[in-house]
Amino acid sequence: MSRGNGKVIWGIARDLIVSLYAGMPAERLVDPDPPEVHGGQDESDAMVLSVKYNVLPGGCWVSDDTHKEYLNDLRRVAYRLVGMYCEVVQALANELVERKELDREEIEEFVLPLLEGRELDRTEFRPLTARRPPRRRRRGFPERGRR
Repeated sequence: MSRGNGKVIWGIARDLIVSLYAGMPAERLVDPDPPEVHGGQDESDAMVLSVKYNVLPGGCWVSDDTHKEYLNDLRRVAYRLVGMYCEVVQALANELVERKELDREEIEEFVLPLLEGRELDRTEFRPLTARRPPRRRRRGFPERGRR
């Protein structure tokens, strides 16, 4: 995997974590009192993605306070996104309730006209600790190309 692909995969994993955290606030737009089991797996799924794809700030350990705070920052990003686009999320949820199932193309056909003229400034939704952590060198091993 090239270094560029790693950055892309890291960004996708980060966005997946945000989408996991957006599920419950989005569901509350349709059902203010959702069952407790909904979203129960989100926290552990977010942790697994974070660890697997190194979506955590540099210099921290898995599940330490810094890592947990970073995941809380991503949760806050998700809540802000749902709040900012609540009418779109609610319209899509209502469409899904009515039709029971939507594929990706149907979702895009439904959502894109609702988003027309609105641009998402991704920097506004970047958590304080969102910079990609620097690559760590392994101690005891020479860097590639150097001896």
